[in-house]
Amino acid sequence: MKKLIALSVIALSGCSYFVKYDTGEYTLLNEIATIAQVSKDCDKIAIQGLHFKMAELTNYSAGLPNNTAVVEMNGHLAVMINEYYDRYNSGKPMSELYCNTKFNVIHGTAQAIQKTAGSKIR
Repeated sequence: MKKLIALSVIALSGCSYFVKYDTGEYTLLNEIATIAQVSKDCDKIAIQGLHFKMAELTNYSAGLPNNTAVVEMNGHLAVMINEYYDRYNSGKPMSELYCNTKFNVIHGTAQAIQKTAGSKIR
């Protein structure tokens, strides 16, 4: 029984050894994609959440070694999110179609970056 427990502990702790991408970066991209996916219309909380998570991702990714390509892709996503955030805060009217389209584009872009970041060997 002790051998079984020891093997289980080794096997479970060894799983993290096989992960070849940064799980923190992947998680932040997933959170951005999910917020955009479930948000509808011009939801203030969702727009603020995207802005906050993008700032967090930008800061996090910049500190990772050998991450230039993903940082560059994140930069394009940041421009999209920041433009949306700034437009919302400007008080200019935005249609539901505009907001839903922005959420869809952000969702698709975040997922594409997530696939790239998840396949990157560190």
